[in-house]
Amino acid sequence: ALSLRAADPGLDMRGLYTGTVAARLRDTATRSDADRARMLDVVRSAPGVDAAALSIDASVYSTGVEVDSGGSGRFVPMASRGGPWHLVTPQYFDAMRLRLVAGRFPTDDELVHGDAVAVASVHSAQALVGRVRTDWRIRLSTNGTNPTTLTVIGVVADVVPYGFGQPSYVEFYSPLSGRKTGKYWSGVVSVRSTGAARNVVSAVYTALHRQDPAVTILDLQPRAEATASTLREIRGVLFMIVASFSIAVGLAAVGIYGIIAYSAATR
Repeated sequence: ALSLRAADPGLDMRGLYTGTVAARLRDTATRSDADRARMLDVVRSAPGVDAAALSIDASVYSTGVEVDSGGSGRFVPMASRGGPWHLVTPQYFDAMRLRLVAGRFPTDDELVHGDAVAVASVHSAQALVGRVRTDWRIRLSTNGTNPTTLTVIGVVADVVPYGFGQPSYVEFYSPLSGRKTGKYWSGVVSVRSTGAARNVVSAVYTALHRQDPAVTILDLQPRAEATASTLREIRGVLFMIVASFSIAVGLAAVGIYGIIAYSAATR
């Protein structure tokens, strides 16, 4: 049901902090799996941090999605079904706390070793295989060539704003380990904590600065604040829909009352 008070974000935003992490200039910046793991270990060592992970987003080519829904080995191209492809590190699902709808999350061991597993959004499953289920395979490509084959082992709720209005694109999560990210990269670090925002942010910045000043997390803040503008837009749309419906019902009621009153007076 739609609500004016809240929009379902598809995850638990209490105690979730996100920020953009960028590796700059120096050769020692976090470009390899080992370097990224060391950087996350530093973040996890900060007081008040319960879990921390990194995600780097790739954009799936508009014709870069192929599906083998029956396990026959025959992949069917899905035209105009591109969308966000989140490459994630261990602890990502612990930090984000996405709401699991079917199947399971990848284990940290699977994420460390870069196993060929994936998690899809509810909309992705419905759009590609017709219903929410697991154990189907996909091929994803970011440039139309060299596709990656993955097995969908879990389905999670759509994350605002992707789930609002059922957009045409699809969304997947799979291991970052083993994938090249280029000389310069940026991604999103997600931190889960029960501590106060000021203390957590300060502790993370201090720990990173001591370890490697070349790595900077920009705008680390509560996820609820980062998505507040989107939620306000959704609430505004919902308010206009409800207000328009209420006005229409009111006008209809007045019209019906007028017709009945006129009919009674005539009789």
